[in-house]
Amino acid sequence: MKTPVRILAFDPGFGTTGWATMEAAFKKDTTEILITNIGEFGITRRVGLAKYRDDRTVFGKRSIEIKLLQLQLTELINEHSPDYIVHEAAFVMPGRMTAFISLYSWVLALKLLCHNEYKLPVYEIAPRLVKRLFAGSGNANKDEMAEAFKRNKNLVFCKTCDLGALGEHAKDACAVGFVFITSADFLPKLLK
Repeated sequence: MKTPVRILAFDPGFGTTGWATMEAAFKKDTTEILITNIGEFGITRRVGLAKYRDDRTVFGKRSIEIKLLQLQLTELINEHSPDYIVHEAAFVMPGRMTAFISLYSWVLALKLLCHNEYKLPVYEIAPRLVKRLFAGSGNANKDEMAEAFKRNKNLVFCKTCDLGALGEHAKDACAVGFVFITSADFLPKLLK
């Protein structure tokens, strides 16, 4: 088994996307998880969106956002060379179908890029499963997830990670990656 295994994890969103690169080293009785890089980016707030004003008129705002998203994802994949990519699954909130469509567009853009350009496997984890396995409750709110993040002794950060600038979406990306690495249904199953 190749060790360490490099994971690129996402908490998707056009407003703000959280991401984390993590390395998992599997020892006899333990799994060591090192977070090597972590951050957030926003497509709708990105300066580049204004540059495409004329294209937005012809192709629509969402098409341009997807183009910019794929450029950002390409930078991250090229820089971090992951073995696996994992993201929190899109979910429907009552009365917020537009938000679901936006999340689904984000996920589809990632999957198409990874398949067409990199032949990289992409996995998704349901938000409730991430919350249950990371914070102890499938209904954990943002404060409970932040508290679980602080308490988690299995997450070790590289010295170059800027923990002071860590937003909730970056923390959520860490939780997604942690569940992917530690849950028997995901990475351990793939590596058998």
